[in-house]
This record gives sequence, structure tokens and C-alpha cells, in this order.
Amino acid sequence: MKIERVFELVQARIGSAELFCCEGDQVRSKCRMSMQGIVGRKYILVDIDRVYENRPTETRCDFVLFLEGVNGALAVVPIELKNTRIEPSSVLRQLQAGSNYASRVVPSGVDCICIPVIVHGKTIHPQQLASLNKKKVRFHKENLTIRTVMCNRPKNILTAVSRWIRV
Repeated sequence: MKIERVFELVQARIGSAELFCCEGDQVRSKCRMSMQGIVGRKYILVDIDRVYENRPTETRCDFVLFLEGVNGALAVVPIELKNTRIEPSSVLRQLQAGSNYASRVVPSGVDCICIPVIVHGKTIHPQQLASLNKKKVRFHKENLTIRTVMCNRPKNILTAVSRWIRV
């Protein structure tokens, strides 16, 4: 299936255009996710807080980014922004919720890759990083390592996903 058609189907499954974020950087709790290098490409950025605004206690990540991956695959990027101390098990649950949301939105049979990302503000303690590296986000029967990038850095999301997207 052509990537343009995949984007049409994903947008239709997401539904309301109010769930899509506008172009440009996104900020949560003084943690900036740079869209530099992503804007100008074909992408959909979903504000997951808007998706679950009627369910305030629902575990969720901040955003899910859909963009064209290598070899025409769809890259799915659950993103959590953290400007405070990172609790690995909590972050894992949030990113897993984003992965689960994406699984429901992506039509079956679409070739996908998933890249879970934490955009963090504070240095991650080595023990926390080791714990985080042991935790895996599950997507379509794959166990995925969580990528980490710093807040407020130019191209931080592009840096996290560049290996898996079409350049």
C-alpha cells in the first residue's frame, strides 16, 4: 500500500482534526520537543492528551507521531516529554499506552516500525538508564528499546528517529 493511502487511512481512523497538533515545536512542563527536520515531511502528530481528555486517569504518553519510514514503512513514534525525574516503570506504561493507541489506528497489513521516545530535561541517572534499557515497549509482537533525547535541543525528535525514517 502506498504511504499516501496509509496516511489517509490513519487520519480517518484518528477522526477529529482537533486531535492533530499544529506545525512547530511542542512544549509540556518546560520540555520542548523540536519538530525541526520533521516539519516539511509528510507526518501526523496526535496530541494524546486531547484524545483522552474525557478520561483524565487514563495512562498515556504525550504524543504519537506518524511519518514515513524507510522502505515505505510507516514509522510510529510514541513520545513522552519529561522535565522531571524519570520513573522507568511509569514511563514504560505511558509509552506502551501510546504504542497500543497506534496499533488501533494503523490499518492491519501496513508495514510499520515503532520508535518509542522519551524527551527528557534532566540527566538520567545511570541506574535509571540501565533500568530503562531493560524495559521494552511492545508493538506488533516486537519488544522495542526506548530512545532518549534531551529537551530543548534542536532536532531532538529527528535525532531520535533518523535511523528509521526516509531521509
